[in-house]
Formats: sequence, structure tokens, C-alpha cells
Amino acid sequence: MAETLVCGCGIYINYKFTGDDDMWVLLDGKKVIIDLGGIHDALTKNVNIWKELFNVDDPTSLTLTNDQKQEEHVLTVLYMERGAGASNCDMKFTLPNARVAQVTQEPLADFSFKKVNTTNEALEGAAFSLTNNSDPTEVYNATSIADGTVSFRDLREGTYTLEEMAAPNGYSLSNETWIVQVSKTGNSAVATLYNSDGTTPVKLTNGMYNIVNQTQQEIIQSSMEHSKTATVKDWDERTYNINIKAASTSTSVTTSTQKPVADIMLVLDVSGSMKKEIVTYEYVAMNTKDGRKILDNDKTYYLEVNGQYKELYYSSYYKKWRVKDDIGRKDAEEYSEKCKIYTASTTTRLDALKNSVNQFIDDTEAKSPKSKIGITAFSSAGYGADRGDHGSTMDLTEVGVGDNAQDLKKFVNELDANGGTDPGVGLSNAKTKLDAVVNDGKTKCVVLFTDGEPTGRGSSWDETAQKSAEDKAKSLRDAGYTVYTIGFDLNDRSKTFLAGGTYNETKYPGIASPGCAKVADDAASLGEIFKEIQSTITNDIDIVGATVTDVIDSRFVIVKDDGTPIKNEDLKVEKTITLENRGVVSLDKNGNQVVTWTDQTIPNKKKGEWNNTITVKAKDDYIGGNNVPTNVTPDSKITTGYGEIVLPQPKVNVKAELKVRNKEVTIYKGDSLPATDTVLKEMFDLERNTSKYSIPANSFTTEWYSDPECTAGVTELTADTNTTYYLKVSYNAGVPSAESTANTDKKIAGDENHIVEAVNESNSEKLYGIYTIKVVSGKIQITKKLESALKTDCTFNFSIKDESGKEIIKVSITIPANSTEAKFTGKDLENLSRGTYTISEEGSNGYVLTDYQVDDTTNCSNTRNEEKESVTFKLGYEKTTDSDGNDVDVIQNYTYNENSGGTVGSVTFKNEKATTDWDIVKVSTSGNQVHLPGAEYEKKNFVPCHGSDHGRRHTYNSICRDPAGRF
Repeated sequence: MAETLVCGCGIYINYKFTGDDDMWVLLDGKKVIIDLGGIHDALTKNVNIWKELFNVDDPTSLTLTNDQKQEEHVLTVLYMERGAGASNCDMKFTLPNARVAQVTQEPLADFSFKKVNTTNEALEGAAFSLTNNSDPTEVYNATSIADGTVSFRDLREGTYTLEEMAAPNGYSLSNETWIVQVSKTGNSAVATLYNSDGTTPVKLTNGMYNIVNQTQQEIIQSSMEHSKTATVKDWDERTYNINIKAASTSTSVTTSTQKPVADIMLVLDVSGSMKKEIVTYEYVAMNTKDGRKILDNDKTYYLEVNGQYKELYYSSYYKKWRVKDDIGRKDAEEYSEKCKIYTASTTTRLDALKNSVNQFIDDTEAKSPKSKIGITAFSSAGYGADRGDHGSTMDLTEVGVGDNAQDLKKFVNELDANGGTDPGVGLSNAKTKLDAVVNDGKTKCVVLFTDGEPTGRGSSWDETAQKSAEDKAKSLRDAGYTVYTIGFDLNDRSKTFLAGGTYNETKYPGIASPGCAKVADDAASLGEIFKEIQSTITNDIDIVGATVTDVIDSRFVIVKDDGTPIKNEDLKVEKTITLENRGVVSLDKNGNQVVTWTDQTIPNKKKGEWNNTITVKAKDDYIGGNNVPTNVTPDSKITTGYGEIVLPQPKVNVKAELKVRNKEVTIYKGDSLPATDTVLKEMFDLERNTSKYSIPANSFTTEWYSDPECTAGVTELTADTNTTYYLKVSYNAGVPSAESTANTDKKIAGDENHIVEAVNESNSEKLYGIYTIKVVSGKIQITKKLESALKTDCTFNFSIKDESGKEIIKVSITIPANSTEAKFTGKDLENLSRGTYTISEEGSNGYVLTDYQVDDTTNCSNTRNEEKESVTFKLGYEKTTDSDGNDVDVIQNYTYNENSGGTVGSVTFKNEKATTDWDIVKVSTSGNQVHLPGAEYEKKNFVPCHGSDHGRRHTYNSICRDPAGRF
């Protein structure tokens, strides 16, 4: 006897023999794997064929190549009965896809086809089953390889049913079945593929059958027509009408899995594991240059590469899209343009289940309103009432009557997850409800959803919970009720528990009716399975329970029905605002306004269409531009329980309003002007436009001029006196598209050259901003006085030094004859810069400085130096210091208050003619007129006046000077 093995990974392949006869087993006709020849008593011999083939004990640790999966291996069993009075023989096989080799020359057929997508690209990983209609236990399995080929070999004459069991990654499972007819012609056999009716042959493409898979996006697009437009309402007000339309184009059904009218009990798992989060991927674009252009630079995307999702992000450093690979980072353009880009989102298993069940309810209400739906939830004992929803049940109710459908969805939406997994309780409740309507003539169905193994009240496999579920499912099947199971993200043992079969040498009777066990790995496939089970009942159907979401671009706000723009602050307080068309306005996490219509019916195209309009207005702080999108993609979409379709992103031109402000500053002469960039920011808010609305900085041009006609350009701003500059700003509003121009009645921001010039905020007739610079300067006043008038002109010299002691100015004052006073009237001490000025008299031979005083007109900081007989003025600082003794700047924030002073330093120097020849006369104390002769005086040691010798006078020990300066 020869057995043919077709390799499949993950299944144990064992052979066991017990007996007292001669026994040899050969693998592929040359390797002996069991040798029990010779005389012996009863012996047992086991062999693990995986070990013999690939030297592994556990098949789950083995990864086969596509070629290895298609290999055939022959197991030859040689058995010889000795017949010495008595014998025994016991053999056990676990050989997947084993087929008995034909001893006769009966003709056999090979059947193959190609799995492709809608663009005829080969798809790998699609799993198919081929069942002999005459013997349902004869089932063959095959999976598409890299070139998309699916092959079945050595098929005998007969009729077979072909069914897709698992779709390629990223594609939806086909709900269709096909018929394969194997017929003999002489000494040969040929296999022909037909549609499910068994009579319509499938056409060959390039000599081969093709079976096509669609993505979820393609399915929803093929069942719905939709549009979104944006048209200008008022160009000057910058308002636009946004119109969204949708119509169902569903006209036929896939193979139905239930009668048109049925009683359906949904048995839903609400165990604690249903709280787990799952990731779903939504297609955005292909990895092409154009595809990457539509991506949002601030978002993270995922690039599908050989079935793996790699993070795709925009690098502001490299200015391009980059991919995080296992060994580092690469540019997205290094990957194939056939790779697809997705967004990722997370939800919980329970929320995904709720969405799919709600869609199931909505579709049943629309397509089979006389059907009844009941719901029961299960987790485990101890998690009912206030601890969970174990055992919660809603009776069978006709979905098309009153608010029954809404009540069913309310029940579903309020379910909570907690506890273990005991599906037998839910199946028992389902049977009780169906038994109560057993005689209503409707098909009875149970749909069991679970995401884990039967654990009972614990956290690991519980045989009591397993046996309970198996018994309850058997009673349902025995009663003629069809039991569907949907397993979510299950291990192989749990899948076998639901579908039935053998796992690790243990046989499971199964929960589902034959062919009714489904598996889902993500939210999308879960929705597809519920769709398959519910199925379409009538032609020209509506799409019910849809949600239409339009996320408005951040440059716009929605306008209320009374014409008032909705501010984001309004939504932060009120949370939502409902429009007259029932659209609900809210804010998303990015601060964009969103309008949502929930639970919408999209009528079939033959009946009409879904149609709604809103008005949006460009925000006041948005400058405007051309070819501006009005909504955010792919967040703007129409969503059903089975998938979603992204709305178009119409673009418009927005009237550009560019304003420049005036600016005035005051500085003290010698001070630096404010940084030009700082002034520019204050006169024109470039950063707000470039950062908040992502307008490139190079879209703006700024130029300074010294004349209001803007003909004399300047590159550096300086000012020693009062000065005025003129700032001219222009904005490139961008190139409009044919679409955006058509949507705005051919109006373009910036007209034909799309260049917009800024207007003065205070006077729109001026196409510039005015920058006025006022310069404050100081002056020093010097007054010269004499004790008594002289008969001739007399000139006095003064030195003005800076803070370092360096002489910077030298001036002189001449007192005319017969006069005692004169002021310096030259221009040298006017229009002075901020600084420290020290004034002293020098070179006045023959004259004695008798006094020097700061005048009352001085309004700046000043000090006297008695030792050096000088006065110091600090121009630019107030006369008095602050509480800490520090000088106070008269310029504060580029403004000047005249009361602060800091501009005038005034000093008066007084002199007396010095006496060169003089006598000492001794007089009486009774009066100066009484002279006393005979007094003698002696000249003592020399002491400089005030510690220094001024070269013009000396003081002696016995001589002192009175306040008037007389010796």
C-alpha cells in the first residue's frame, strides 16, 4: 500500500504500528523508517515523519518554502502475515491530504488556476478547499504560491465544489463558490471550472482560469457612487458650499447563507479578552511619487512590504518620506511602487464586534424586515449583573417593526467585557429562544462569536466548558438549527474546537454546522464575515446604517444656518452643534471642525441619492491662496460596517488678504535700532502664516524703501536723525489648478500672475507699511562767569572727555570786555549721542576758578568731582537713579517720555583775576584802617592747593583762603 503526502505546515504527521507480524515502512521508496521483520511478539513502533523529512520534532516550528509545500512524498507499507495460528495488526495514520495511489489505470485530472487582483497581479497566500460533491469527506486543500498559481492534482471523475477559505493579506474573502467538473475522454481526464450554477463556464485568460480578489476598498467602491464638490458662494466673504452625494449601486447578491426570512440568535463573547486592542490598516495610496504627494507630512503611515507593515514618516531633515526598516531607515522611493501605503488605527475587539453586529442588524432590517434577531452575551459565572453581562439576553424581535432595530443596537452598544469564556451558556440561551418560535416556519440560525478558547471561570482551557459548549451546539444542530461560528484571532486548537476535526491526536466534534465555521483576524475581515452570513436578499438595495464624515481643512470653519461662522471656542464649550440638515459639528483631536451624519440610509441609485450641503468660510487669520483643499483626507469618508470609502478632496481658490502694519520706534542717538527681522515680524506676521498654515516662507517677498514711491531700495536700516522707511510685502498665492479655478467662477488669488501685494492696515490705499524712527539727542550748555568785569576780552578753554578719559571735544568761551558772563553758542555740544561727558576748565592762566555749579536746567544724570574741579553728565539717563542706585534709561521699549529728561547737561564756571604782586599789611583788629608797622613774616614750607600744584597759586602754612577766595 502506498500513501502520497502533500506537505502542509503545522500538522503532526505520525505513523504508528502495533503487531506480531513482519512490517517494513519505506519513505519515498528508499529510506526504511520502520523495520519489524523476523519472528517477534507483538511490538509497537512510532515514527514522526516530520523528523524523517526535515529533522524537526514540532511542525509548528517549521517554515516551508512554496516549493516544499508542493512536494509529494510516498509512504510504502510492506506487511507480511506469518499466519502461525494467530496474528494482530493495529496501524494509526495522521497523514494530511493523503491520497490512495491508484493501482488501476483510471485517468486522473490536474486542475489549476491563478489567483489575481483586479489589476491582474498575482496574489500569494489564498487558501482554497475542493470538496467532492459525492463524498463531502473527500476534501483537498491548496494555497496560491508566489506566481498566484493554485494546483490540485490527481482528481478522479466527478463534480467538486471550490471555495476560498482564506484571502491573501489585504484582500477580502470571496463569498462565491465555483463548480469543478472532472470528466473522462478516452484515456484522459479534464477539469473544467464553472460558476456556482454549475452550467456557466468560467472564461480562460491566456489559457488559464483566473479568480479575482478585491480589496475592501474596491468592494465598497463598487457598491456605491459618491461625489463631493466645493463651489464659491461669496468670493469677497470667502465662503464656499460643500456638497456631498452618495447612492447605492448594489443590484445583486452573493451566495446566500440563510433563507430570505429567518430567526437569528447572535451569541456574543463578552469575556475580558474582548477589551484587547487590535490594529486595522486602511489603504491610502500606492508608493509612487504622486501617491506620496497626498500624504500629510505630520502623520505616520505604514508601507506594506512583503506582508509586513513598516513605519513611513516624513523627514524634515531629508525633505522626503522615509521608512523604518529592520536594519535602519531608507527612503520610501527605494521600495517598489507596487507597495501600498496605509494608515493604522486601533480599536478594541468588543468595539469591532459592536460595529459589525450593528451593521448586521441594519442590513437585516433593510433587506429582510420580517426576520427576527435576538441577542445573548456570555463570559463566565460570577460576571453577571453589576460585574459584567454574562447571560444578558434580548428576546427575538422582528427588526422591521417600530424601534426594534434601535433597541437591538442599544443592547449591543451597552455590552461590557469581563470574565472568562463559557460559550455553552450562550448557546443554551439561544436554543431556549429559538425553541419558543419553533413552529413559525422560519429558518433558525445561531451565530456564535468568540475570541478565545473555552476557559470557563478560569484563564486556561477548561474541559468542562468545552464539553458544555459541544453538547449545547449538538442539541442545536440536532434540532435542525444552523450554527455559524466566527472565531477571532484563535490558535489552531480553538479553531478545531469550533470547526471540528483532530488536533494533536484529539478529536473535536465541533460547534459549527458543516462548512459554517469562519475565522477573522482583524476588524475588516470580521465585518466581511458578518456580511457573508447576513447576505444580500433583494436587488437594488439601499445601504443602511452609514456614517458620513467630513473633516474640514484647518483653514476653514463651518457656517451655521444663520450665517454665523462656528468658532472652535464655541465647540469647546458646547461640544457639538447640530445643523438643520442633522449634521453634527464637533472638533477632532487636531482642532479641525468635523461634520458627521450618523445612521444614514444611502438609497439605491434607482430610488434617488443621499444629498447634503454645508457652507464653510476661510478663517480670518488665513491669508488665502490658490488650489486649497477644503477637507482632510483620508479622514473624510463614508463608513459602513463592511468598509469605508474616502471622499474626494475638492480644491478652491481663496481670496488672499495681505495686510502690513505701521511701526514707530524712538531711540537715543547712538543706540542700535531694533533688529530688522524683529521689526518685520511686528509689521507683517510672516510666522503665523508659515507655521500655522504651512505656507512656505519663500512665498513671501519683503523689501525696504526710503521713499513712499518705493523706488529707492535699501538693504540696511540706519538712523542718526528722525527717519522713515517703507516696507513692501508681496505674496505668491500659488498656481491655481483648472479644478480650483472652475470651483471659484474663474477667480484667482493674485489674478493672472497670482501675486498679492499687502495693503496698509490703517489705509488700504497704501501698498506699504510705514516704519518711523524718532531719534532723541542730547546737548551740553556751558556758562562762564567772572567775579568782576575786565577791560579786555578774555577767552577761557574747556575740555570734554568721554568715559575713558579721552578728550572728544574742545571748546572755548570768550567774555567780552566790560562783561562778566558768556555762554558757549557753538554747535559742537548739540545733537550729542548717548554717553558720559566730563567737562573741565583748563589753561586759564591768570585766573582762579572760584566756583562751578550744575544748573537747574540739567535733566540728566550728573556728578561733581571736587578734586578734579570737573562736572560729569550722562546723557540718555534720568536725573535721579532707581532704588538700587542705578542709572535709569530714558528710552523704555523704544518709547520716550519728555518728562524723563536725559537730554540737557548745563554747568556754570566762575573765575576771578589772579593778583601777581601783593604786600602783606599788619592791621589792627579794631579796623583795617589802623596799620601796625614793624611786623615780620617768615615763608614756611610749601603745600599745594588741594593736594596739587595748579601752576598758578600756592598756599602757605600761615596763610589761608577765605570763602571769597582771598588770601
